Amino acid sequence: MCDIDAYFKGTVDLGALGLGSPGSTCSSTSEYLLGKVLNLEGSDKVRGAKNVLWSYVTCDTLASTVSYEDPPYSVTALQHLGDIGAACCGSLAKARCWDSMCKVDADFTDTATAVVIAIPGEGDVPGTCGKGQEALNVWAEALNVWRQATGSSALTVSDASCADMTRSLSAYFSSERYHSLYLKDTMKEFFEAYGAACCGSLAKTRNPCDIIECAKCLSPAGCPLPCSYGGCIFNKTAGTNVLWRTGSCSGHSAALYLDHRGIVLLEAGVFDDIVPGYLFLNDNKIAAIGAGVLPPSLRILDLSGNNIAAIGPGVLPPNLGWLTLCQSTMAFSPGLQFKYLVKTNVGARCHDPVIQCH
Repeated sequence: MCDIDAYFKGTVDLGALGLGSPGSTCSSTSEYLLGKVLNLEGSDKVRGAKNVLWSYVTCDTLASTVSYEDPPYSVTALQHLGDIGAACCGSLAKARCWDSMCKVDADFTDTATAVVIAIPGEGDVPGTCGKGQEALNVWAEALNVWRQATGSSALTVSDASCADMTRSLSAYFSSERYHSLYLKDTMKEFFEAYGAACCGSLAKTRNPCDIIECAKCLSPAGCPLPCSYGGCIFNKTAGTNVLWRTGSCSGHSAALYLDHRGIVLLEAGVFDDIVPGYLFLNDNKIAAIGAGVLPPSLRILDLSGNNIAAIGPGVLPPNLGWLTLCQSTMAFSPGLQFKYLVKTNVGARCHDPVIQCH
């Protein structure tokens, strides 16, 4: 149930922590959740194969599977995992399909008190960033409400847009869970209110609305996504690192820098309506490019330092004049023509003379 199997703490007694029925552990609860989401409830197939079986579980499946009833609510397997993730994985940010509000998940402090909530008839109750033991797990509650409001039951912060962060949540508040006492109308406001407590400072808190321009990457460690280019925003999918885009970039013709961003694949249509003359995709991990993905207006393209084994027909734009392939080994389909081609496999930079390939 954790992002990495080594994080899993199977012997933790959830019953003793008030996070499960008496005698239940993280191991037994993991088997229970697997049985629910894979329709293997009560089957011996779950035992001894938890790590393998969890690899088949998707976030959408967790979000659409009811784990148990808590009238008037049906608690999903994803919500259940949110309640026990900190105890079973060491941090809620390490649980499958959950992340944190921090730029670096390691900065997320589950036990930190984000707010003290004055609940009628119960007195002051601490609202913690990630633990639900004798406290309200304000981060899990916020994420559950936010996912309802956005209509995306498995949405994570790393995949969120500014529009997601500024969507109104109050219509989805639960009076039984006292949401109005500690949640905010938007996730952006929630981050601003509790980011310092949960991440150590506001500077360490994510802000999908604070997006930098897609400028040339000057950091040896690589540069982040999302980044903005005119009226559109480029981002990559968590885990699979597929480059995708929101918004329209029509009319913006400056060079587009998406270099050193950890990109593995390019989503079909990601460059539709983009008209840059120069596109820099160097120093990523791109393994293949589909036909028609690159913008047709492209004249200069840098694919250096990627993992592309071959380029086939229809991949390169018709007006491309200059292709740079430093530190690359690549095969080309017959019939491809270039005016200029720079290619070398030696050294950190291209020092070879330009090869004329008319």
